[in-house]
Amino acid sequence: MTNSKQISLKSVLIAGAATVALSFAAPAASAAEKISFEIAEQSLSSALNAYGVAADRQVLYSNEVVAGKTSAGVVGDYEPEAALAKILDGTGLAWRKTASDVVLIGDPRDNEFAQAGEPRLIRVALTADQQAGEQQNEGPSAVSNGAASGDRIVVTGSRIARTGYDTPQPVDAIAEKTIEAAGVGNIADVLTLSPTVGVGLGQSNSYYNGDAGAAFINLRGLGTNRTLVLINGRRRVSGTELSSAVDLSTIPANMVERVEVITGGAAAVYGADAVTGVVNVTLKSHVQGLEVSGRGGISDNGDAESYSLGALVGSEFADGRGRVVFGASYNKDHLLRANQREFGRNQVELFGNPDNTGPADGVFDSIAVTNYRYPGTSYGGTFDIGGELYTYDAGGVRPLQNDQRVSFWGVGGDGFNDADFAPLRNGTEVFAATTHLEYEINDAIDLFIDAQYAHTETVAPLQPTFDLGITIPDTNPTIPADVLALMSAASQTTLTIGRTNVDQGQNFRYVDRDTVTGVLGFEGDLNERFHWLAFYQYGRYQADAERTHNRITARFNEAVDAIMGAGGPVCADPAAQAMGCVPINLFGPAAATPEALAYFDYTSHRTVLNTQQVAGLQLSGDVFELPAGWVKAAAGVEYRKEKTDETPDPRQAAGELLYLTDDAIAASFDVKEVFGEALVPILADQAFAKELSLEGAVRFSDYNTIGSTTTWKLGAQWAPSSDVRFRATRSRSVRAPNLSELYNPGSTSNQFILDPCDASRINLNPNRAANCAALGLPVGYVDPTTGVFKTIVTSGNPDLGPEKSNSWTAGAVFTPGAIHGLSASVDWWKIDIQGAVGTVPVERAVDNCVDASTIDNPFCTLVTRSSDGAISSVNVSPINVGSLSAEGVDFHANYQRPIGAVEGRLAIAGTYLIENKLEVVEGDPTTLDIARGEVDNPVWRLNATPGFSTGRFGFDWTVRYISHTNVNVQASDEARSDNEVSSRIYNDLYASFDVNDSLRFYGGVNNLFDVDPPFSRETFQGTGRGALFDNIGRYFFLGASANF
Repeated sequence: MTNSKQISLKSVLIAGAATVALSFAAPAASAAEKISFEIAEQSLSSALNAYGVAADRQVLYSNEVVAGKTSAGVVGDYEPEAALAKILDGTGLAWRKTASDVVLIGDPRDNEFAQAGEPRLIRVALTADQQAGEQQNEGPSAVSNGAASGDRIVVTGSRIARTGYDTPQPVDAIAEKTIEAAGVGNIADVLTLSPTVGVGLGQSNSYYNGDAGAAFINLRGLGTNRTLVLINGRRRVSGTELSSAVDLSTIPANMVERVEVITGGAAAVYGADAVTGVVNVTLKSHVQGLEVSGRGGISDNGDAESYSLGALVGSEFADGRGRVVFGASYNKDHLLRANQREFGRNQVELFGNPDNTGPADGVFDSIAVTNYRYPGTSYGGTFDIGGELYTYDAGGVRPLQNDQRVSFWGVGGDGFNDADFAPLRNGTEVFAATTHLEYEINDAIDLFIDAQYAHTETVAPLQPTFDLGITIPDTNPTIPADVLALMSAASQTTLTIGRTNVDQGQNFRYVDRDTVTGVLGFEGDLNERFHWLAFYQYGRYQADAERTHNRITARFNEAVDAIMGAGGPVCADPAAQAMGCVPINLFGPAAATPEALAYFDYTSHRTVLNTQQVAGLQLSGDVFELPAGWVKAAAGVEYRKEKTDETPDPRQAAGELLYLTDDAIAASFDVKEVFGEALVPILADQAFAKELSLEGAVRFSDYNTIGSTTTWKLGAQWAPSSDVRFRATRSRSVRAPNLSELYNPGSTSNQFILDPCDASRINLNPNRAANCAALGLPVGYVDPTTGVFKTIVTSGNPDLGPEKSNSWTAGAVFTPGAIHGLSASVDWWKIDIQGAVGTVPVERAVDNCVDASTIDNPFCTLVTRSSDGAISSVNVSPINVGSLSAEGVDFHANYQRPIGAVEGRLAIAGTYLIENKLEVVEGDPTTLDIARGEVDNPVWRLNATPGFSTGRFGFDWTVRYISHTNVNVQASDEARSDNEVSSRIYNDLYASFDVNDSLRFYGGVNNLFDVDPPFSRETFQGTGRGALFDNIGRYFFLGASANF
């Protein structure tokens, strides 16, 4: 099969994706040997799968060819060829065998089938040792490669496609039924279960981010901007103005056929951003007839509801020369608030321990406490009269109550509790549609069109506005009489109020996103050996975000400044009165009136528009033949242009609002690229060399921003026998800074900062005391602005250079013939990035400034202190740091074996993290930031899934393990009481039942034992850095799918 017509290799490879597995060990049965067959009358596809099992043969067929056909089956002792003839009897189809003993099924009237040579890619039916029950359950495979559940999936780790275990780079493939078994509607939630995927951006950690509701994947914990996401093997427009990351929340799980995760640098194959690897999402595009599906889920607490509906319809036209598929999907995940879970209802924070006497005293320097409060911003208002703190509620004025109070912080009682407002998971709705069309224009040219559209709506609750110190005179008529009496008794003429403005409305971030992608392409064969492809792709992403209950600062101040008028309190400024100003009452948690709010309450808007254009031409095929096989190659050219435009709210851009000040962004770049790739077989079927092959890839890129770059990859595979295969790669990748990193004009926000020079934290690092003194701070310095928000400035850096990375992988694949049904792999990987572009987190930048060997370091240039020594602002613009690296070992094992009438299976996937570190100044250990073993980079992650299938029923039990971690692995043993974070084990159940070949039901329970997130400031809600930990609890789901 060397042509690419409708019944061609392309159709075979894609259309048969859900019905394929690999024979790992046993040789095909001899043609002369009779085998006992018991294959009843059934659909032809099922009969062929059963034949592959009984005869232990690889069978290749297209879903288009066998669709709608029935086989009478075969019962009795037959030679394999005779049995196959009986199975095909009356179907109008024929079979033929390739030189590698692959059985091809096709229409004998089709010249392509009759003359087909060895297929370039092989898809095989199920065999006795690998069957996972194609008609039953294929199991979640520990969210690892699809072979765990019986699928061998063709991957896209190069433009010369091969199967997962036959690639020099490690590839994890997630099959369709693995996605189904996860019981979620968002493909990003499926991927985060994989041990190879770190904490990115998703439903549980994006609510305070401008990208609320988006989902960005973070391979190897090295950043979402270093993971390249492809859809159907092609780039997609960025889903944020902050990076080039693709928003996977726009991809409903029920529209996905499979996902492949490729480890290590792949920039030579796919271009920039593929530094840590590639995630390729393949959408369902080959459907005959109608497919419908539905899924619903709910937590044990009766919340966190999620449901999805989907439909796909496909048909041939023009006498089989064309094929078209339409699909639509709707998915909704309900908002889950922190106060809906006992573990999330009360904020956890660090207190400076009053019992701490210094380093090495055996006493924790800081203590993590629950039910943390900010007394200075209570909901009814906090104010000092005569040296005592008071608040105001429905009963009038009273002393502020806390179980314990240290400086600005308190435990229990009155005060702001972030958990009253924060979500555990955002609420999201997604509507998506897809279209795929293929049409054979003539024998030499095929047309293809792909189009996808996604509309997402996200709601993310935020805290209300707050004020730390509003000063009003005793002449302000909004002050209650009982408060005035206390002021008079204390001879106090002014009052300074701090409050969380719950009565002025909780802030919400609403984000509507529209993503459109269209591809027009042509492809064809130059001859029997070469295939060409040309395409143009356009992508457009628009996000319209609004933040409710923001406020116009000047108008709020005018509403606070009240005097007594003829008919009662009025705003002091006559001009403000004329514009509708009504005085605002600050006393009590429900004091604000709608009339007062109408003057200054404001909903701010922001729009982001990203566009992407890609055009490419490539040629691939068999170049020439060596004794060991054909030399295969691919080459091409590509042009890409990306543009981003951000339009902030006019009042926001002018700095008139309380929250955030943004400037407009309008930037673009383009890149021209030439690439090539080759696979060279060196030895085949030799002693100690069942296979020996080398491969390489190179890409030359010319950016209008950073100039020219070169990336490359070398790989090798050696299979001394059919039982074992060794593989290795070495690659060089280059990532150009994205538009935001280069050209973001700047925005400001506010954040609490813990000053490392404060006396309660000065001893957390041996360099701090000397460096804080070098900054001019006295011994025993106490931060005078504790609890006061500091200004955070975020902007681009046009002087950034490209980051360059070196990647290595080496491993082995085992398929021992002596243990039928067993396959396993072990792969070491290492990624070393030089000049990594990074925006250092605010707290880390502040700490690293004084933790370095001297204050002459890049971090101190980011921190500004006022004349009293207090931190006034921090600039978090990106910089090129010294190095960023990660290293680890991945392992997978899959074992499947029939036990009587039951097909048993076991899948294991895991990652052992050897290293994850950032060295800001290379060679300076004082700038070293070690992330290995911290809450977002556990040393061990392991998934294990035992399961079985019998008849039409299947069952799997997945155990997910996350090892013990630390909040900060570099902190001393007595630095903080919550530094040790306990391990977690989650248990997930999944079962399925096929009523017949067309109707399937499934269901399951995630987090069976209702395990809460571990306790620490960073993990107690399972958000932010703790997003690896489940925060929904026990979760039930049911689903069904049907084909017509």
